[in-house]
Amino acid sequence: MAESKLTAFRCPADLLAAIEAEMTETGDSKTEVMVRRLRLAYGFSEETPAPSIIDKLRAEMEAAIAPILSRLENLERLGSQSPAPPEPAPKSLDTEETAPLLPFMIENQAIAIDAPVTMPTNADEKETTPNHPKPTPNAVTGDLSAGLSGKELATRFGYADASKVCRMAKKPDFTEWSKSKDPNGIAWRREGEGKQTRYYPLGS
Repeated sequence: MAESKLTAFRCPADLLAAIEAEMTETGDSKTEVMVRRLRLAYGFSEETPAPSIIDKLRAEMEAAIAPILSRLENLERLGSQSPAPPEPAPKSLDTEETAPLLPFMIENQAIAIDAPVTMPTNADEKETTPNHPKPTPNAVTGDLSAGLSGKELATRFGYADASKVCRMAKKPDFTEWSKSKDPNGIAWRREGEGKQTRYYPLGS
């Protein structure tokens, strides 16, 4: 509402009667009727607020906007100080590209995946393997007096191949060794060289 001041003046009876008639018709107060009539008489619009009202509304708007402006400034300041975005994570270690290059860790020692696989130096000394079970006694049957090849004797002793038998046959204790390996406790001797090598039961 516009700023107002209390004032008093004398009014002719006919004008006062007209004001009271308008009050009855509109239901407005005497002040509202008088102010409206005076505005019309002096050319003021009823919708035009007084300068003091405009100033008051402007102040209220600025007070309402101030917190919002302050918050926006804080957000802009924080945005300028935000850390750089994190670097992308490295590829998974089990991808097809990296897996062939990674080492296995065994007892704190790195072993490359593509490292060559070597057999132990004494691999030929193993007596039996899952694919070559040790034969039962008399696995090699027939006339032993005719002699056996190195492979046949190795099979009788329970070896996968003849390499162990051939190596032990060159040692002086081959007779005792062969007797300990034979399923029937027979001692063996060697005759011949190379492909002509044969093994015979001792005493035959």
